[in-house]
Amino acid sequence: MGAGGDWIQASKTAAHLRALGVDVTLSTYPFPQLRRYDLVHLITLYTYKQAEAAIKYGCPVVVSPVYWNTAEYDGSAVPRGAVKRFFRSTVRQTSTVMRVRGFVTNYFRLRRIEPHIPDAVRIAWDQSRYQIKGRLLFQHVIDAARVLLPNSKMEAELLRHDFRVNNLVLPVPNGAEPKSEPARCKDPEKSPSQGYVLSVAARFSYRKNQLAIVKALRDSNLKFVFVGRTTNRLEMRYLEQCQSCASSSMTFINRSLGEDELLPLYQGARVHVLASWFETPGLVSLEAAMAGCAVVTTDRGSPREYFGELASYCSPGDVESIRTTVLAAWKAGPPPGLNEHVRANFTWRRVAEETIRGYELALGANSRS
Repeated sequence: MGAGGDWIQASKTAAHLRALGVDVTLSTYPFPQLRRYDLVHLITLYTYKQAEAAIKYGCPVVVSPVYWNTAEYDGSAVPRGAVKRFFRSTVRQTSTVMRVRGFVTNYFRLRRIEPHIPDAVRIAWDQSRYQIKGRLLFQHVIDAARVLLPNSKMEAELLRHDFRVNNLVLPVPNGAEPKSEPARCKDPEKSPSQGYVLSVAARFSYRKNQLAIVKALRDSNLKFVFVGRTTNRLEMRYLEQCQSCASSSMTFINRSLGEDELLPLYQGARVHVLASWFETPGLVSLEAAMAGCAVVTTDRGSPREYFGELASYCSPGDVESIRTTVLAAWKAGPPPGLNEHVRANFTWRRVAEETIRGYELALGANSRS
């Protein structure tokens, strides 16, 4: 994949809004000039600076939060001992000043020895920064919005639970592009070239959990194709772990693939698996379903709201759950109605139409305020 799900959501929504007659400018600039715009639509809660700019220019704000609570993933990816060892010298300090000083000292010590740091400690550092600052900034972005457009009702409820939400809320689903009709034959005995399991993700990472898939199914005799990319040393080491544990029937593609390259991979696969620690709901699962794959996805996040009983669900922390779910999906193949369900309900055209409803709500709220 050439980009993460948030960028795909932004670019696809923008393209289909234009097709419906909306004048859209897509920008990643942190301090945009907004004088000529009627409304600002922010994608994700990591948009504090853009929210500040919108407030400065008096523009109504709509936010697609793309949010899920990461507490379970944080606890599973990082052993508590690693967190304690790294922050012990900081939390033992008796005053706030000394704690901050110890925290900064640890930071620069961390940078000097970075190549030798265990992955768990590095993740712990990232999580500590989120705990200190992230939630406050997320709340600020939520407060700036007139309307929130979560990707599911489940996400809407989680936002209300985790934050102070006084906004209008309109769930708008994610989508996929129906490029072509799915491949007709999905029986690996009749078509050996279609006899593999595909797993596509934006990254090779702990959250995407490819290593658990490898460990669960390396002795299964199934062929696997993993697609993702690495953007830093941590992800590169994670991919190396996957490769070192993998069987000879497991292939790894470590580069960005465009839509035209992904489509034949989807069409050639019998099953697509995404065993992440959470998804909202995972654009690749929608794309795989549109291409005719059976879908195995995580039971964390909002996939069940999208697929219902037409997908199979595995527990990301349970290797046996991943194994049995993938093997059952392989045996059963794509369920009747999955492709039609996704094409009828989760296209980018529909996303754009629902997004316009959110814009109308925001502009209406602006005129009444």
